[in-house]
Amino acid sequence: MEIPITLNEAKAHLRVTHDTEDAYISALILAAIQAVEEYQNRVYYSEDETAEVEPFKSLEKHAALLMIAQMYENRVPVGQQAAEIPLSFRWLLSLRRKVPA
Repeated sequence: MEIPITLNEAKAHLRVTHDTEDAYISALILAAIQAVEEYQNRVYYSEDETAEVEPFKSLEKHAALLMIAQMYENRVPVGQQAAEIPLSFRWLLSLRRKVPA
């Protein structure tokens, strides 16, 4: 299964032209997708071939790219708490959020 955001897409969004942080940016991509999945109670990416995966629509992709940029620009040292997810991300992701009954 392909990751819904490629490294090249994320780097273009971040305006990064070098390769020195590719591993870090790749980790941010996975973290953002996981955050989107957990907030929306959906599955967009899984290494499990039998998992039911939903399409990663443009709304989720845009929110994830914004989240990647936020994490890239505002790095938090290990052991410190990250800032709360900004309202704009939550608003975008709330549009298709599955609320458990």
